[in-house]
Amino acid sequence: MRRPGPRTVLVALQAACALVVALAVVGAVRGFTPVPWWDMWDGYIEFYLRVRGGETSAWWGQHNEHRLLLSRLLFWPDIAWFGGRGVLPIVANYAVVAGVAAAFWHALRETAGNARSTDVLGLVGAVGTAWLFLWIQEFNFAGAFQIQFFLAYAVPLWALLALHRSTLAGGSAVWFGVACLLGAASWGTMANGILIGPLLVLHALVTRQSRLRIAVLALLAALVIGTYLHGYVPGPNQTSTTAALLAQPGRAIAYVVLYLGGPFFHLFGRSGLGRLIASLAGLLLLAGSARVAWMLLTRRPTDSLRTALLMFVAFVVGTAVVTAAGRLEYGLSQALSERYATPALMAWFALAILYTPALLASRRAGAVKRLAWPAAALVLLMLSFQVRALIRPHEMLIERATGALALAMGVRDPIYVGTVYPDVDRALALARRAADARLSVFADAPLAGLPARIGQVSDTPEGRRCVGTIDPVERIDGAEAWVRVTGWAFDEAGGRAPEFVELLDADRRVVGVAMVGKRRADARTRLGRVARDAGFRGYLLADRAAGALTVVAPGLGCRLEPQVPPTAQAR
Repeated sequence: MRRPGPRTVLVALQAACALVVALAVVGAVRGFTPVPWWDMWDGYIEFYLRVRGGETSAWWGQHNEHRLLLSRLLFWPDIAWFGGRGVLPIVANYAVVAGVAAAFWHALRETAGNARSTDVLGLVGAVGTAWLFLWIQEFNFAGAFQIQFFLAYAVPLWALLALHRSTLAGGSAVWFGVACLLGAASWGTMANGILIGPLLVLHALVTRQSRLRIAVLALLAALVIGTYLHGYVPGPNQTSTTAALLAQPGRAIAYVVLYLGGPFFHLFGRSGLGRLIASLAGLLLLAGSARVAWMLLTRRPTDSLRTALLMFVAFVVGTAVVTAAGRLEYGLSQALSERYATPALMAWFALAILYTPALLASRRAGAVKRLAWPAAALVLLMLSFQVRALIRPHEMLIERATGALALAMGVRDPIYVGTVYPDVDRALALARRAADARLSVFADAPLAGLPARIGQVSDTPEGRRCVGTIDPVERIDGAEAWVRVTGWAFDEAGGRAPEFVELLDADRRVVGVAMVGKRRADARTRLGRVARDAGFRGYLLADRAAGALTVVAPGLGCRLEPQVPPTAQAR
């Protein structure tokens, strides 16, 4: 049998890389929930309410140690124009990563110079792009609030590359202005954005740009840092970065190394072996970057593009150092958090581009063939991880839906409210304000106007019968007026489960609501795979739990009349 040629190998690997990217998009669709989560209640919902109330300082005010101006420029229209479902920021997550990939592709082609090999560039670029879209970043990709995390690295990268472009013949003044604009905009990404100003100055010094440019960049860096720190209020547990690092220098170095090698920890099974490989990878990135730095400093003229890419790697390393200072108290494992994979992945792609000229030293046709095996191994490793994006996070979705239902009904349920926000009382207060303004999930059925609906006669027609059951209800500590209710309901005639159900008493008054989507083995056993997610969880007035109930599915027009089992213990 004839062995495949280099072009066939290249096309196959590029197709596999495209599949990695496609799976990343599928993952966000399958795991999407419009329920605000954690920081979104403060930095998204409350921010919008403050701005709508005339508090313009909310645009640049602190969120923890960050000033999220650029993210807020997406949050506001997402709520004001698109209903506050978080779709616009999530789309922006992918758009920003695509923009990073495009910038790296351009840098890849440029760094190749006259030794350009289309096949090699196509292979490195395709694998690098797939690398940027790894589902390790699930938390960032699928989270509307995490647009800040992508912008925090994309904007500085673009600023450095724009500064490089300003050193080329033609259009230098325009690109220098773009670099200054992006450098200033980094102020509004996250706190680490202020690091890019000094790095832009260092790039200008190393590449021997004019004194005027160096002075402008130095002034810009000082203005950005000064503006950011003006009125800055340190957090209650925030300590000096230097003091924190000097207190435990060895652990700080170990944290930085794990941070940089984190993607390999996840790719290799999140095990002890994965941790070891991550440590070795982090050391390799630091050593590889140091080697490039030495080469750039000892050769003249200095390569502006490679200097810009090296400065970006330095930016990521600097961020890792600052993160270590603030997070070391939580243990070294915290460096391996999924959200920290984003900067590490970008740094690895930048390093790959820095070493691409070595791959192109020979233009022989066998270049792709020599890279094929390691590239294929890496792509297969990425694909084996990326298929996790196909797994729908059912339990997470129903937990957050239950938490939103509890907030809409005013039920102080620490278990399920705690799945969307850590402070139950503050969550209830913010939810009341959002519900009054009909924002986000509180603008749609069944949460819109839900408190007023409780006790009202249902306008849902009798309809046909559903099949299902109700489990023993559970008391809730601290919420004596309510009990937690679970069960399942399925419309056999329609062949599907409802999105939510209402519980009616003997007078057909609404006395409870539950969200559907919980996995139920008994429903699947009885009706097949189509009914596996027919389980519901919600809340019922405690004083109606002992009476006759009817479960109705307003969206499907079917009803269930089960017997209510006895009350279980409180949880």
